[in-house]
Amino acid sequence: MLRRKEKRSRTDEREEDAVAKRSRKPPSDEQQEQQLAGVVLSTALSTAQDSAKLRPLPSVDDHDDHDDSEDEDVQSFRKSVPSMEAAWEDEDDAQVTVDVTSQNRTKKLRVTAEEQVLGGDVYAERLRTQFRKVSGDPAWARLSAARTVGQGSEGDGEIDMLQRTQPLLAGKVSNLPKGILEIRRNKDINWSDAPNALIQSVQFHPEAPVVLTAGLHKTLRLYQVDNETNPMLHSLYLKKYPIHSAQFTPDGQQIVMTSRRPYFNVFDIPSNKVIKIPGLRGRNEKSFEVFAVSPDNEVFAFTGRDGSILIVSNRTKQLVDCLRMSGSVIALAFTPTGKHLLSAGSDGRVFVWDMGSRVCVHSFVDDGSFHLTSLAIAPEKKHVACGNSTGVVNVYDDSCFTLSEPKPIRTFCNLAPACASSLQFNPSGEILAVSSRRVQRGLRLAHFPSATVFTNWPKQTSKLGYVQCLSFSPSSEYMAVGNDKGKAMLYRLSHYKSEC
Repeated sequence: MLRRKEKRSRTDEREEDAVAKRSRKPPSDEQQEQQLAGVVLSTALSTAQDSAKLRPLPSVDDHDDHDDSEDEDVQSFRKSVPSMEAAWEDEDDAQVTVDVTSQNRTKKLRVTAEEQVLGGDVYAERLRTQFRKVSGDPAWARLSAARTVGQGSEGDGEIDMLQRTQPLLAGKVSNLPKGILEIRRNKDINWSDAPNALIQSVQFHPEAPVVLTAGLHKTLRLYQVDNETNPMLHSLYLKKYPIHSAQFTPDGQQIVMTSRRPYFNVFDIPSNKVIKIPGLRGRNEKSFEVFAVSPDNEVFAFTGRDGSILIVSNRTKQLVDCLRMSGSVIALAFTPTGKHLLSAGSDGRVFVWDMGSRVCVHSFVDDGSFHLTSLAIAPEKKHVACGNSTGVVNVYDDSCFTLSEPKPIRTFCNLAPACASSLQFNPSGEILAVSSRRVQRGLRLAHFPSATVFTNWPKQTSKLGYVQCLSFSPSSEYMAVGNDKGKAMLYRLSHYKSEC
């Protein structure tokens, strides 16, 4: 009886397992492809970021082919050149001991088989001797006999310079010089697949050497900036959604994309998914084209109808507050800390909002302006730039946060009478980029704190086209410019350190 019950229970268990297996549906091809694309994209971004941080040092290319005549020349050259003392010696080398029998590659440094431990200074000399036996003197290390013999004073001066680091550090230029800007054009970011449509947005990733491009061709693309091929990492097509603006979130994990549509999209990079936000509850907005992302990654600010500013939570993607101002909202800009939001209106007035209490704490009138079109804030709130519809750009110091009618420290009219479409400070606050979409080569770069325009760029021969957007890399080494021909041009600012 017991055996029958055991057999029945085993049979029931087998049937349950079979039903469970049949109920488990394998993932569809679309789901598998989406998961794989997300893994590939995240891996590409992390690889690009690691390659920027961990770059191998350049190797010195020595000559491997040494014939007898070259060795004789080297030997005769050594005899003709007076011996020179080392530029720097470590006194602690003599106190270091090295066991040369611990590794096979160091056993060859022994003179006799009984040697086991060498002093640090002897070990260093044996290494030099072994290197000369194998490779000889490399070309870069051969001093010119004519330059060295009979010119001891000049050689001594070079050695003295190498022995001291303080003058070199003191002479390094830490601030960007005014007047002439060292800039050169590199290979275009999207040289291999430039679309025949406006590039509306271009922006560098906050950490990795990656840049995004987006435009009216309804496509978002990510490229790695490597100064050689600038390979494309990812491409995303949004049907019936011409992208008017796209930005990375400060953590670099998401991309917000907006258009003249009653909804906006968020691309989540790790999961490779596009999240459609179908409007905001309680609002009947027809467009989410203009927006700004807070530096603390907490909220998005969108321009709304009738002078409203829509504050949307980044976590829930839902409306959390609605701010109102007089006139239409044209431009938005967060302060570097994200504690305040500045909004520019069609009546020439700028409002300052406290993001903690969500109230207007100050407002000021832009000098001589009737219709503002763009707004930018420099790091640490040192300067605030306001551009208007006539192409005039007023730059204020931090007094604009307390005075109702501040006077600009400088007014730029280089693009007048064209509209000042875009303003942007570089991350160090030393360059203000002013651009206009209505004129060819409508881009000027101003130096700060001198508040003067760089005179050497752009040139009359610079093929900028009609500039639609621009962006500076996090260290200001690169500037990306998108134009009406679909090109995302890349420029190198030589003053700043290398990223790639």
